[in-house]
Amino acid sequence: MTEQIIQIIILVPAAILSLIAGIFLVVRGKDKLDKGMIILGISYILMICFFIVWGFNLAVQLIDYTIMYAVYMGMNFFTKFTFHENKKSSFKSIVIFTTVNYIILIIPKILLLLNQYDDIILSRTGKILDNTFSITWAIIVFGWLAYSGLESFHQIKDKKVQPWIKKRLLLVIYSAFFEMFVSLPDLLDILTNRILHDYVFYIQMIMIATIMVMQFLAWVMPKKLKNFLNRGYIVENKADVGITEEEIINQMLEGDQN
Repeated sequence: MTEQIIQIIILVPAAILSLIAGIFLVVRGKDKLDKGMIILGISYILMICFFIVWGFNLAVQLIDYTIMYAVYMGMNFFTKFTFHENKKSSFKSIVIFTTVNYIILIIPKILLLLNQYDDIILSRTGKILDNTFSITWAIIVFGWLAYSGLESFHQIKDKKVQPWIKKRLLLVIYSAFFEMFVSLPDLLDILTNRILHDYVFYIQMIMIATIMVMQFLAWVMPKKLKNFLNRGYIVENKADVGITEEEIINQMLEGDQN
């Protein structure tokens, strides 16, 4: 009962933040004709469905992995349009991996619905394999996002760019890093035969809350926070407000300079 209450306390605000950020990104993206921003906003909105499915323990019905597949594909397209537009990248390979991994994960779910191989799928080994593929899935998708963001950050860190813009990029990188391992507590729970269940549960809840706050602040950053991060920074002319000649960063941040 305590876990359910904590899940509600964490997941409800997380869903609200995800909804606000999602709507904000979709509206902003439509205004600026930014495909990456629109797709990211839709992905955040889809995350609400995942929170509902997860919160009501509907995972066995295939819904959770299907929603996550849509979210992960959205993240892949966001990374492509934001950081690798008109550039050679690993996009096709990442998309293929995302799809293959999804198929691998849903096959056991389908077999469960057909009452086939239940003993194997629900065994400790079956659960370990399921969680391992889930973690690998997230590591590839969000690892590519984190790596792409880190490359861009290194390109602008010594440039004359408003500090809040650099912090936004760091928030995107950090949240992607946390997303890579948010399912790791589930695997640890199984490997330790639930001996550390309480600890891994709280760790996972903290990770989810941290991710949602970082993502919200990255995209819906309050003006007061921007001003605080920009303290001591002097805009000498209009050109200083721009990012760099890098189209990658312009696409990411062009729509929110005020």
